[in-house]
Amino acid sequence: MSSALTGNKIKDSYQALLKIGTNGSLDPTTAIAISDGLGNDTPLKLAGDKLLTNYLGNDVGLKLDFANFLYQLGDYNGSNASILVLQTYIGGIYQGNDLGIGLDFGNNYYKLGDFSSANNGTNLNVDDGNQVITSYRNGNENGLKLDLANLKYFLGDFTGYVGGGTNLSVDADNAIIKTQNQVN
Repeated sequence: MSSALTGNKIKDSYQALLKIGTNGSLDPTTAIAISDGLGNDTPLKLAGDKLLTNYLGNDVGLKLDFANFLYQLGDYNGSNASILVLQTYIGGIYQGNDLGIGLDFGNNYYKLGDFSSANNGTNLNVDDGNQVITSYRNGNENGLKLDLANLKYFLGDFTGYVGGGTNLSVDADNAIIKTQNQVN
């Protein structure tokens, strides 16, 4: 950079320089707008541990939070749009709700669907740590449950949420197949 400025007068080159919007030093944790030499803000914000983009006053684009190992793409304040979050967790967020896919590698837990119950809460969860695959409706286990660790399998309303608990269950370990209707 110094070679580009060498031999130039300050009055002829300051417009092309980028500066911190506060004319101070870079804050270690609070992102500050970067502007050109004339004071026009760029879409870039920086802190000692963050890099963010900002479009027309909205936190949109890219957020890299190195201190918290959190990386986001999209409307990273989640106000009106979709976002992709990369951490030990990868998830989709739409209008502030967890929707789409959630991959929690740290806890071996994976989700697909409306797992925040923003609409109907219909989703499929894979709990690899406990070896259980479960479908949900409105936040309640409903539809399908495969307990692979205990060799127990359920189909229907096995929590009594809808239809009073009508279901089919298979206990492969004890060789039992049974149907149930309203806990009978």
